[in-house]
Formats: sequence, structure tokens, C-alpha cells
Amino acid sequence: GPDHVDALAYPLVSDGDEELMRAFELLPADYALVLRLRFFDEMPLKRIAAFLGAPLSTVKWRVHRGKQLLREQIEQLRQRGEKWKEIEKSSNS
Repeated sequence: GPDHVDALAYPLVSDGDEELMRAFELLPADYALVLRLRFFDEMPLKRIAAFLGAPLSTVKWRVHRGKQLLREQIEQLRQRGEKWKEIEKSSNS
């Protein structure tokens, strides 16, 4: 159903938009912008290219690379979160 389409459009949103937003803030502006236009505004790649005045190939690359960078940022935030939980646990005992 339509939910499936959303799941494909948002492969990065899993447990918490806050995490995603924090990861977005850490991305280079060029990547953050194309990802926002692509996934939040659901703008077609061709329109993003026209909007930015950039070649389609550049936009495709930025979406691809941006998603990788975003995943890496989320992983790092998660690892930090896990470490933080461990620290809190040990300090409480």
C-alpha cells in the first residue's frame, strides 16, 4: 500500500526524527539541501538540478553520497548514545 512507498522514500528514518535532524545538521550544506528537497519536499531530481543550476549527474551524486554521509552520521550519533547510556549506568550504580 501507500505506506510501502513512504518506507522506500525514507530509508533513513527509523527510530526517531530527532536523530535524523541532528545528523542533517552535521552534513555539508550542499548534501543536506539536495536530500531535503528530494525526501522532504519530494522534488524530482530534474527539478532539483534546475533549481540549483547544477547538472543532473551532480544532483544524483549528491543524493547518493548525501545518504551515505547521513547514515554515517546517524551511526556515530547512535554509538555516542550507547556509550552515554553505559556511562550513565556505571555512574548510577
